[in-house]
Amino acid sequence: MRNIINISLAIFFWSVLHSWLASNKAKSLGQRFLGEVVSKHYRLIYNIFSIISFLPIIGIMSLLNDQRIYFVTKPWVFLILFIQLIAMVIIYYSIKQTGVMDFIGWNFGYRKAYNSEKTLQTDGMYGVVRHPAYFAGLVILWISPIMTVNYLTFCVCISLYLLIGTFFEERKLLREFGEAYQLYKRKVPLLIPGTKWNNCRSITSK
Repeated sequence: MRNIINISLAIFFWSVLHSWLASNKAKSLGQRFLGEVVSKHYRLIYNIFSIISFLPIIGIMSLLNDQRIYFVTKPWVFLILFIQLIAMVIIYYSIKQTGVMDFIGWNFGYRKAYNSEKTLQTDGMYGVVRHPAYFAGLVILWISPIMTVNYLTFCVCISLYLLIGTFFEERKLLREFGEAYQLYKRKVPLLIPGTKWNNCRSITSK
């Protein structure tokens, strides 16, 4: 039980920090104290810091005692690995569709990642679900050949964080694209392909 609490708290504090740094307030503070370089490279700095700050969570999980829940053996393990590979491809192409360099933040001043005009993606991967990278990430997270108590705790916490993050991202997209995004929501499901779950009603622009 103590391990579950420790892992949950570590992910909670990381999630709060990660979300705050993604806010406009954090960007404005960074620009005020560090200058114009922050507005040009904020996403790159943010991504690097997010990865580095996430490493202690991995360290905590590896150091704590753990208990196996299940272990998938051959030949089924190959099917699971194949599904995870497909999910990785989905993540790659969904990021590529919106711009790999913009996602990473590798702009280096030739354009401003946050001030450039954005277009609403509704085709390709985004014609299947509104958040294909999140969907594929959840598949990789949960379709695992090995499940332990610590990893299950990790999966639950990260899944909750992604779902909450999706809620706020939907509100942001509604503010940016307005009626165009409302129409898009009526046609394409939120996270689960081929379903009508959360197509258009539960999240509003208010």
